[in-house]
Parts: sequence; structure tokens; C-alpha cells
Amino acid sequence: MYKAGIRQNTLARTLGINEAYLSRIMNGTREPGAELQQQIAIALNENTEWLFQRSKVDVSPLTAA
Repeated sequence: MYKAGIRQNTLARTLGINEAYLSRIMNGTREPGAELQQQIAIALNENTEWLFQRSKVDVSPLTAA
């Protein structure tokens, strides 16, 4: 959104969704359907796959050396 110069509330309004729902999508607690993913990508002028790729993060505890 920063790169596109669009505020979160403006994007939510453009997409016709609640700003809280968009926030949940952005922080990863909600997964939008394919149609909404496409709408978000178009609004941000980005690639859908890039926007919604998931990376696995290792969260195992650090061990003392």
C-alpha cells in the first residue's frame, strides 16, 4: 500500500470491505478468497502470487551454545 500511495481506509472503501477485515488480511489472520485477492492486486497494481505468498518461518526456540 505504501508503494501504491494508498491508505488502508481508502483501499478498504475501494474494495467494498470493512477496514478491520482488510487489516486482518494484511496481518495474516484472514485469507481472502481468490476474487478478493485479485481485486486487491489490481488496486495495488501488483502480482497476486507475490502479494499473497506465504513463507514458512522457523520459530523454534534458540538453544544456548
